[in-house]
Amino acid sequence: MMNGAALKLVSKKQTLTAPSTCWAECVTLFDTSTHVLGLRNVMAELGQYQEDPTHIYCDNESAIQIANNRGSLGVTSRAMDLKTLSIRNRIKDHQVETAYVATDLQVADQGTKALPTNPFIRLRDTMNEYAIVKAAHPDKEMSDLIFGHEGHGKRGSQSMANAMIIMITQFKHQSVDELVAGTSAV
Repeated sequence: MMNGAALKLVSKKQTLTAPSTCWAECVTLFDTSTHVLGLRNVMAELGQYQEDPTHIYCDNESAIQIANNRGSLGVTSRAMDLKTLSIRNRIKDHQVETAYVATDLQVADQGTKALPTNPFIRLRDTMNEYAIVKAAHPDKEMSDLIFGHEGHGKRGSQSMANAMIIMITQFKHQSVDELVAGTSAV
């Protein structure tokens, strides 16, 4: 995402069968980092150099630990050495940086699974900037399709969208429901 909107969404089957969720997440992390490096190169050619690493959000803490060289590779994950080493090199070179985000805030899930109505609307509106526009301009007339499910509970509400935007930038380890309710995760 750049300035709050998705630039690229890839949804496809992986080319190999992963024996674990961690493995699948590491493969996706590698693929995502490759796309990020391509985008960073395009931006550099346009004169918009990025000095800080690009954040890649992941909802699998084991994959993050492996990518950041904090977890040893077990018997089932040794075959992913090349991709793992590439990710580690990209992190060491300060091109990308991994960050944990709770599963219910993972905007990328929009393209990877069939979601119920309320999470779908929330993630869609976050991905295409409707949530940011609505948060910045609450009185702006928006289509009924945007935040049109107010009656279906707080998941589709404006307060939920505001909480999600704040959470993604500041409170990554709290769930959306905890942030809306004002409680804290330990």
